[in-house]
Amino acid sequence: MLNAKKKISSTISAKKKKLVVMSKTEIRLLLLLVFILFIVMSIAVPIISHGATYRWWSKYDTKGKYDSFSLTSLAFFESNALMYGIYNLFTPINKQFTHTWWVYFITGFMKGAPKGIVKDGFVTPKSLCESLIPDTIPHNEYNGKRAWPTTVSGWQDAIKEWGGITWNGGEYKWNGGKWDKDKDNFLRQWGISPSCNLIVGFITNADKSPIDQSILWGNDLLQPLLGIKTGISSGGWFGFLQHGDNFNGRGLSEANRLIWSNEIPKNLSPVIKKQKTTSHCNPSSITSGALGLGMGGGFAMAALSLTNPVGWILGGIFVGATTGGLLAAGSTGCI
Repeated sequence: MLNAKKKISSTISAKKKKLVVMSKTEIRLLLLLVFILFIVMSIAVPIISHGATYRWWSKYDTKGKYDSFSLTSLAFFESNALMYGIYNLFTPINKQFTHTWWVYFITGFMKGAPKGIVKDGFVTPKSLCESLIPDTIPHNEYNGKRAWPTTVSGWQDAIKEWGGITWNGGEYKWNGGKWDKDKDNFLRQWGISPSCNLIVGFITNADKSPIDQSILWGNDLLQPLLGIKTGISSGGWFGFLQHGDNFNGRGLSEANRLIWSNEIPKNLSPVIKKQKTTSHCNPSSITSGALGLGMGGGFAMAALSLTNPVGWILGGIFVGATTGGLLAAGSTGCI
């Protein structure tokens, strides 16, 4: 009887040992499966959750030609910072979002005015990666034919015609009513005016403001939006970001100001002359005051009255940023 009990006890002990060994193996396998599941979910969930964006892109890019940046990168950015960092390690430098604010700039367009999703939407993969030029044939003739210009000078002439713009080296004039009515003027639907820095810089061939050299006027920054590319950079809004990089260190606020502000005095000569003779005042403060007045007043109302969603999305950004500039300038006694 005693031997039988010992035998039974020995058998149970052996089974327990075997059970313990199996449990450790199962734990290892379970941990491995959990890790694999974590990786799969980290990749799949962001992509699945952004399915509508992928479908929208495919609808307007049937040939897959607009690949300046990756939608997967955007999906990871919003859902999984770790995967976003890992994914970027395998993304060519010319397709990366060099600065975080670039992502907000691009996704703001994609969520604010995507064609076919938002009523009267006009943002497409083409406008983000190639140009803002419509696929339709223009109403007017350019260089003697009904085709969109392809050179810088050709576009300068076209834009001057749209807005009745004249420039004689000191006086910049425009006709806002003409700008709003020209049927070929696709820049208008983006809220771009003939007096914003982007247009003025393009027409006057000026990279910097004559009032303050630290302020961009964007001579070449409009070119990507017109499909004029250089080097390995893209066109469209992503190309605009690549050309501007971090926009004199000011980032998003400077990029927005270039496009949607209305701060250019018609006659530049008196402004430049006054700056040179006002020795007791900091030129940058004068500029800040001008920016604050132009943007905090006229532009804020213009931006919020735009019929397209871009004005509503970005209008608030300008008001906050420029109010601070106005107060700072006012404290110096320069305005």
